[in-house]
Amino acid sequence: MGAPQIDRHGNQNLSAIGPRDHPTHQLVGARGAATNTANHATSYFIPRHSTRVFVPEVDTVTGVGVDRAARLGMPFHDLRGVVTNLAVLDLAGADGAMRLVSVHPGCGSTRSSPRRVFPSTSRPMSRSPACPMSGNCI
Repeated sequence: MGAPQIDRHGNQNLSAIGPRDHPTHQLVGARGAATNTANHATSYFIPRHSTRVFVPEVDTVTGVGVDRAARLGMPFHDLRGVVTNLAVLDLAGADGAMRLVSVHPGCGSTRSSPRRVFPSTSRPMSRSPACPMSGNCI
């Protein structure tokens, strides 16, 4: 699935950007995101890795992240990871937070480095030694 907004725990927003009562942008809507993320293995593809997409907290939760799934006791929740145009991330960091698994060749030394995804107030992502998805990234 795609995600116009996603936070460090994999909560996804497909509905609206901005305050709930007065959103600034209307998106495609939830579709089956909540059911898919609650009951099926899910990965995200983000075509443009940026701080507009990777936000501290999504404006509306349409896809359930690791933190909410744990709180709600969702036994079939299986959020595998996030593949962007710059990197691969998983959700195996501390408290289910995203962490950097690998950087695509040629993407690690620019100002749009995948390490600069979340604001500096967030905990830094750590590099994982190997891709746990081993060939199943998408």
